[in-house]
Amino acid sequence: MNRSAICIKMLMLLKARGKMNTLELAKELETNPRNIREFKKELVTAGYNIQEVKGRYGGYYLDEDCLFPSLKLTKDEIDALNESRGIVDSHPEFVGRDFFHSGLDKVLCADKDTKSMMHYYVNQTGLALSLQEYNMVQTVQLAMDRKQSVEISYQTLSQKDVSTFLLDPYEIIHYKNAYYVIGFSHKRNEYRTYRFSIQRMKQCKLTDKRFLRDSSFNVASFIGKESLIKASFIRFEILVKTEFIRMFKEQYWGLDFKENKKNDGILCTFMAEDPNKIYQQLFLFQDKVKLVAPLDNKNEYCRMVKDILHMYQE
Repeated sequence: MNRSAICIKMLMLLKARGKMNTLELAKELETNPRNIREFKKELVTAGYNIQEVKGRYGGYYLDEDCLFPSLKLTKDEIDALNESRGIVDSHPEFVGRDFFHSGLDKVLCADKDTKSMMHYYVNQTGLALSLQEYNMVQTVQLAMDRKQSVEISYQTLSQKDVSTFLLDPYEIIHYKNAYYVIGFSHKRNEYRTYRFSIQRMKQCKLTDKRFLRDSSFNVASFIGKESLIKASFIRFEILVKTEFIRMFKEQYWGLDFKENKKNDGILCTFMAEDPNKIYQQLFLFQDKVKLVAPLDNKNEYCRMVKDILHMYQE
């Protein structure tokens, strides 16, 4: 009997009979008693919790609190596990990423039907979709599973006309208050992100055209840490009135947050990659804060405020 077969039989004996001492195991396994400890080490390495009781009536036993029957995962469970993989991949700063993947692989390898391709980047849960939007998401999911292109009719909020083109869908993303698809646009000849919205996506149809998924594609390359679209980080400088600094710091502004006392307030600096998000938060603080730098972003924010004021002065 080879070593692997002996280890498997030892596991079966402990599962069936409970605690067994070294001599009992050696007799059943037809091996030298000195080998039992080595077999025990191999089973522990494989993930089985083999406990040892010392003393005259001691022996080895299998801790069944850590041993579960292999139950078939449902599709929703598989999708949820794959979704968590997408979340972790989107955060390269997570130091335990490799351990997470190895642990998840151990769970999924026990089930034969773990081929779902649905990966999400989730920023906020609980989004309600309309029936039309839900059907479009399902169509794209089916296209991803079959590696088939979809034909979508899309109109951005700034466009007057609807464009119809082929898209090879790679990932479905849940970000803040909407679902998006990242895919290769045949019209743009590059990867683009499109939102599932009845105001934008007028139609989504499955086609017979198949595509070969680029194995080097990584969703983390297209999603930023603080925004849907990956962008360069910007160092913002904001002057806050001293009496409102506690309120200001309750909000999350960005990475590498620092503050310095000035004669006219507290100068806060940080790194962020979504200027629009910063503008929205600044607007809530009204005249209690002042955007100092960068100059381009300061001028852009001033234009936005002036446009709003002009509309009310007409």
